[in-house]
Amino acid sequence: MQREKYDVRVIETRERVARLEHRCSWCGEKINPGERFVRIRCVFEGEPFVNKFHQECNLASEADWKEHGESFEEFTMPRPTKCPRQT
Repeated sequence: MQREKYDVRVIETRERVARLEHRCSWCGEKINPGERFVRIRCVFEGEPFVNKFHQECNLASEADWKEHGESFEEFTMPRPTKCPRQT
């Protein structure tokens, strides 16, 4: 399946601890309060946008971007096994 290429510019990437429940932009699963996650602020096709990822999903999205250089369909990608840095 061919994925579309988009104009995406990353403004800020931060690792945070969730105070509220969020939804992972990669897999669509919950990011629970107290869980570490990655928040990426960007400009997507000229519009401000925020992605929130489980740590392991962020690593998977980075690898996917390097391999394909294309966007992914939000909330539909498989969640990888736990990131080795997580405890």
